[in-house]
Amino acid sequence: MQSLVLERKSELAIREVDVCDELGPHDCRVKIHSVGICGSDVHYYEHAAPGATCVLVGMPIEPVPFDVVMAQAKEITFQTVFRYRNVYPRIIRLLSFGKMDVKPLISATFAFKDSVKAYERAMNRDPKDMKIMIPVYGDKTNMLKVVPYDDDDRCTHTRTHTHTLSAA
Repeated sequence: MQSLVLERKSELAIREVDVCDELGPHDCRVKIHSVGICGSDVHYYEHAAPGATCVLVGMPIEPVPFDVVMAQAKEITFQTVFRYRNVYPRIIRLLSFGKMDVKPLISATFAFKDSVKAYERAMNRDPKDMKIMIPVYGDKTNMLKVVPYDDDDRCTHTRTHTHTLSAA
């Protein structure tokens, strides 16, 4: 399974991890789960360490069975994220100042004229693909505003718009 691994302080890497061999029963402290992959991973929280935090991103199409007793016995904290508005300003600031290197997460980049090829690749659902990007840039007419709002509802940044295709 490909995993985002904290190699050393402030350095993340994506690599193949044999979860059964490399991770001990208490090694995973935070699991970030994006729903909608195939339904086979709905019990991901069962593998979290006692006291861990599990982050649920998005919303499943169907109801998901949930073992409350197991979660309580392990004292797991669940954090849900659906409408990302609250994290945009912080993430944009981190990216703007070069504090996060997201390049390793980009599997492929397609020119806008090759958008169909990009979508075809995303539809293939290659398990090695993380993100497929279609940058929309060039002249100022192609610059779009990302409008994250801070507490006083003012636009905080203008960024080049990039369309992201999820491989999952």
